[in-house]
Parts: sequence; C-alpha cells; structure tokens
Amino acid sequence: MAVLEKLITREGFNKKMSVTVRCYNNELMTREYARELFHLITDEYGVPRARFVGPTLDGAAHLFDAAQDAGRPEALAVFTMDDSRTGVRCKTLEEYLGALGY
Repeated sequence: MAVLEKLITREGFNKKMSVTVRCYNNELMTREYARELFHLITDEYGVPRARFVGPTLDGAAHLFDAAQDAGRPEALAVFTMDDSRTGVRCKTLEEYLGALGY
C-alpha cells in the first residue's frame, strides 16, 4: 500500500486514467484487502478505474463484490494473465471464470 501511495501521489501522475495492479495469483487477496485496495484507488486517490491482472478466483470474487458494494462496478476491470501478458478483460466473475476455462 505504501508503494501504491507513493506512485499515485507523486507529481505528474495522471489520475484521469487507471491504476493497474498485477496480482500474480496472490493468495493473500482477502475480502477486506480487496475492499480497501479498491476504495484506496477509486475513492481516496480519485482514480476512476482500477485494473487487476491475474487475481485468484477468490480474489476476483472479492474485487467484484467490492466494486458492486461501492456502487461502481464500471470502475473495476479484471484481466486474465497469460504468462507475462495481460489477457482477456472481464466485467463479471462469470466472464472471468469462463475466460479461465471453468
């Protein structure tokens, strides 16, 4: 979180775009962490879109819940990850599951 704050609050950061977080299948994406991260990016720092690449299935579910609970599902983009590349953009958990072959 400290690194994210340092990047977003530095002079010249364009807050009109989005912040991309590469999750690398991070098993530590709890419901509380997902909510806090989404809130931090979209509310406290005022960035309109948070993009998450390669979260675990649980992590993706928590992120979609956080965006829905905040009333801003359009502010979240979740992407699959194929090796080191960003893959398919998914707007729902069902799309994410389908893109991963479930």
